[in-house]
Amino acid sequence: LERISLVLEEKYAHHLRKVYTRELPDGTTLILGEVKPFGPYKDCLEESLASPFINTAFSLRSLCTESFNREENRIDRIIKHFVTFDAPKVPVQADVCVIVHTLAVYLNR
Repeated sequence: LERISLVLEEKYAHHLRKVYTRELPDGTTLILGEVKPFGPYKDCLEESLASPFINTAFSLRSLCTESFNREENRIDRIIKHFVTFDAPKVPVQADVCVIVHTLAVYLNR
């Protein structure tokens, strides 16, 4: 729990504002928001967002519980402890949580 809760505040590259959710017909929760390059690593994020060859992504760092929904034949994840949005070195899978460019986030947990 200590490692997952550690946020290195001096290593930020973005500011997220107006984060909100939208439920899709299949039960997936879409997380939407606006991201602005900001902080000591903002140049890296600006370069990533400007490139048509990079799928800029963020992951949602959290602790979740999982249960299998037999009626819908899917795994449901419930966030118990939200920590932060991370910018991983490689894009993450859509079923983990992805924010692409300024507005696209899938949350199947």
